[in-house]
Amino acid sequence: MGDSPWFAGAKYTFLNSDSEFSIGNLPDYLKPQLSMKDGGVSLLLNYDTRDNSFSPNQGLYGNISYAKHADYFGGDNDYSIASGEFSGFSYLGNSFQGSMRLSASSAHGDTPYYALPFIDMRGIPAMRYQGERMATLQGELRYDFDARWSAVVFGGVGQAFSSEQNLGDTPNRYAKGLGFRYLMARRFNLRTGIDVARGPEDTTLHFIVGAGWSDF
Repeated sequence: MGDSPWFAGAKYTFLNSDSEFSIGNLPDYLKPQLSMKDGGVSLLLNYDTRDNSFSPNQGLYGNISYAKHADYFGGDNDYSIASGEFSGFSYLGNSFQGSMRLSASSAHGDTPYYALPFIDMRGIPAMRYQGERMATLQGELRYDFDARWSAVVFGGVGQAFSSEQNLGDTPNRYAKGLGFRYLMARRFNLRTGIDVARGPEDTTLHFIVGAGWSDF
């Protein structure tokens, strides 16, 4: 939007899916099938003052969106999802850099299972904890050994709950971990690395390109 750090846009998404489930030796006419269509339009508003969109060291990033899905957009379900996130990045002294991220989503209407908001954190498999409402808070600390190599530690907490519940009514889901970064492309300040994260049930391995969470 001019020379400001604000960006506005829109997008249209369409899904046409046919799924079949193989269950034992059932005859074909008894095997469950699932066909669905989903179409929606989203309005987006971003704020971005980061010094780099790949592996930022300083700056702020914000994103709010509203998506409307309905039959007149080509789908089978009528629902909407409002979401927002805020990330901050800053140097914390010699060789230290810190970042944090706050995100939240809220679904309304006849939301299909695959579109429900879920806790998105390293250490927790995608869609493990879903609900009509979701909120997470995450942080990461990076230490630079030299111009190329760094170590990171990170952690976060999230909740997913139904529309009849409030934030705090369901158990907190925690995740934490550590990893390393290598400055692969100095010109673009692009860091890559590997993280090991531990969630409520699983230990997961993540191959990172850019920031630990995807905002670009």
